[in-house]
Amino acid sequence: MDDFDQERSSGLPSFLFDPVGIVRRRWRWMLPVIAVGGVVAAAVVTAWQMQYVATARALLSGQRIPDEFVRTTVAEGFDEQLNAMVGEALSRESLIDLVEDHDLASGLSPDEEAGVLNRVRRAISIEQDRSINTGRESETTYIFSVGFRWGDPKKAAAVANDLVGRLITANEERRSRQARTATDFLRKDAERAEATLREQSKRIAEFKERYRGELPSELPTKTAKLERLQSQRQALGLQISEAESRLILLRTQGGAADPRLKSLSALEERLFHERSVNTDEHPNVRALQRQITALRTEMRSNPSGGEWSPLQQATVAAAEREIASLRTQLAQLESEMAELEIQVARTPARQEELTALEQREQVLRDNYADALKKVKEAELAESLEASQQGIKLSRLGPAVPPLEPEIPRWVLGLAAALVVLGAAAALAVALELLDPVILARGDVESLTGLPALGELPRAR
Repeated sequence: MDDFDQERSSGLPSFLFDPVGIVRRRWRWMLPVIAVGGVVAAAVVTAWQMQYVATARALLSGQRIPDEFVRTTVAEGFDEQLNAMVGEALSRESLIDLVEDHDLASGLSPDEEAGVLNRVRRAISIEQDRSINTGRESETTYIFSVGFRWGDPKKAAAVANDLVGRLITANEERRSRQARTATDFLRKDAERAEATLREQSKRIAEFKERYRGELPSELPTKTAKLERLQSQRQALGLQISEAESRLILLRTQGGAADPRLKSLSALEERLFHERSVNTDEHPNVRALQRQITALRTEMRSNPSGGEWSPLQQATVAAAEREIASLRTQLAQLESEMAELEIQVARTPARQEELTALEQREQVLRDNYADALKKVKEAELAESLEASQQGIKLSRLGPAVPPLEPEIPRWVLGLAAALVVLGAAAALAVALELLDPVILARGDVESLTGLPALGELPRAR
């Protein structure tokens, strides 16, 4: 068994193990494929527009002032911040400006101009720059690269640098806008808290005005006034008692012959004792007053005994007027005391109501103070963003026009040559399959279906 028989035993066609023989047998067919393919490949490689990739680097750094001093109102991580910036920088309006500013649509066909925005968007690449960052995650810095692929190296570099500038502008505007929005929201919240506090204070003022005299703060004054009126009441009681005693004496001296004077004196004495323990509204006091009034009316209409002199009558009338005046003063005093007692009795309930109102006012005052504090912090954070002391995006390295294309032309030429050679080899293999040749004993046996009787050695 020769070498071809051994190689055929592997299950593959025997001609595959004789590539030089394939070339000798099929070179007439392979040569036109190589020639035509070479010309086409050369034309394609020559006409192929090279793509250049320009890359600029940017640094996204954390807040420079510690959070203990100034707390930012834009709570976002680097990834969220970068995604937001990219979203704004790659918006349709931004891409239209980018195409117009750098004349990226020039030299394109009408069909290509219609899809220039999608083409520009696909040509942009933004990713973390691993060539500078270490393997450890940083909490304060994030370095990323902005690349742009285009046929003109100068335009590629200009667009990459412009994209970094747009990202920086988008970051500043977005963070300032977010800080300003947070400040406006907190300011409105503080205004609502102030209005609620003002309304509660107004309610307390109206409550104090409505229940003036029943407030807890007035209780000591009311109590002292009530004690003073009590003393005045006792003094008026003594004055009335003395005046009635004088009146009884005058009547006894002036009309001794009239027996009704003794009854009148007795009634007045009982009335004096009743008033010392009861008020004028008591039934006993009212009954005695009616009896005395009836007796006096009877004595005036039907006098008996000796007549009073004009001086005695004037003295008695003056004593009666004095007693009536004192009783009027006593009634007014007792009315005032009753009103004060009612007010004092209502003071505990008013105190509970006022305490509840004041407690709510204190809660609202604390809320308002907290809202003002948040507004101050938000305004400070807004000033921080305005001065670019928060999370900041800066240009780390500008893009320069690349000297070499992304895929060099010689690489394209090499790839084209391999394709042409592969096509020629495929044609040769196909011809070997369609027009097989006998290379080994196995080919003879397979072709004739008979066993081979012998073999000659291969001529060298």
